[in-house]
Amino acid sequence: MKLNLKLYLIRELAKEKKITLVTVANSVGMTYSNLQKIMKDGSTTEKTVNKICNFFNIDIEYFLTEGYKKENKVEEIVDEKEENSKKQQQIIDVLLKSMENLNSLLDEYKRKLKDIEERDFVENKKKVAS
Repeated sequence: MKLNLKLYLIRELAKEKKITLVTVANSVGMTYSNLQKIMKDGSTTEKTVNKICNFFNIDIEYFLTEGYKKENKVEEIVDEKEENSKKQQQIIDVLLKSMENLNSLLDEYKRKLKDIEERDFVENKKKVAS
């Protein structure tokens, strides 16, 4: 019976263990070209998969669920980006509110300055008239 699995992950396992694919192939009793073929096709016999799993000391589920783990990672990244977007929007809202407050203060200072200038003008006018 042929099994369809994510056998391309053999490359990652070999890389993690710092061994070549030739070593993997020899250790499970197949040629390098056959190993490349099953990794590409994702299909082999249960007996061969068991040999590979025994060699790497993993469960067959690794070749079934690793893809799901990667999909979950993508979902986590999307969720994280959405959360970051919410936080960024909150920061923008706070900054906008702060700018509104600063503009209000600036308008108040402009009014006070205008009042002072008008008062000074009136006082100077009185001094000149007397």
